[in-house]
Amino acid sequence: MVPNRNRMSLYQDAKASFKSLVGQSVIVFVGLIVMLLLTGRKPSGFIVGLSFVVGVGFVAWSEARRLTEFESAEEPEDLEPPQRQQTQTVKPSTVKELLRLCQLDKSRIDVNQQSILRVLLSKNISDKELQRLTLEVVQADQANFVKLAEIAGLSLAEDLKGANLSCANLSGVNLSGAYLIGAYLIGADLIGADLSCAILSGADLSRAILSGADLSCAILSGAYLGGANLSGANLFDAYLFDAYLGGADLSGVNVENAQFGDNEGIDEILKQDLIRRGAIFIDSPGYRSRVTTSR
Repeated sequence: MVPNRNRMSLYQDAKASFKSLVGQSVIVFVGLIVMLLLTGRKPSGFIVGLSFVVGVGFVAWSEARRLTEFESAEEPEDLEPPQRQQTQTVKPSTVKELLRLCQLDKSRIDVNQQSILRVLLSKNISDKELQRLTLEVVQADQANFVKLAEIAGLSLAEDLKGANLSCANLSGVNLSGAYLIGAYLIGADLIGADLSCAILSGADLSRAILSGADLSCAILSGAYLGGANLSGANLFDAYLFDAYLGGADLSGVNVENAQFGDNEGIDEILKQDLIRRGAIFIDSPGYRSRVTTSR
């Protein structure tokens, strides 16, 4: 497109120059005839010189005017100005991609830092803020989950919904009232953790270590507790309807007023044992009965 446009410009310029030359020649010739008529075809040297100067001046003025008009009339081709090529950064979806983006070595971070970074990846924050927080978390000289969450600006009560905290070390952490719906806590260390009144509906706690944890009043409906270690945990007044408990260690668990129902993984012997220890089993939807047996 550009070479064609250049050729058109040269052609138009040459055509305009030719027309201008013809017009100027005609005018000069007419001027010469008028001069000869006025002087009786016997002009003096002064008249000839003056006519020459006037003719040259006219030609120069006419050419300058032509060029000005040509340049103003010429419209540039409707082309978009060149734009800088913008590199669009795709937001990373995994911790590995995030560390690569920040040019960090994955071997430098522990499981708690990885857990915090996974939570950050799920947050609606800018890429710049994500990278800044990632650097601060990775460069923090500690692995304490609570302090790492503070560095990342995360709320333990509100920002862990659906979070992937698998294998995280949360022993002794205060997660009372935390919103952990659908969270992944597979193999997590929750020894002695405070999960009282926490909402763990649909959470995956398979193989999690919950011995000595406080789960009083916690909501565990639909939670997966397969192979979890709940020995010595406090499930007082907890709600475990539809929770999977296959292979879970419930030895020494305080189940007084804990509400069960439709629980896969519980055989009749374990069910009766839990009832003797104070558990409540919901016999049907909308109906609860406290089953009492003689000790």
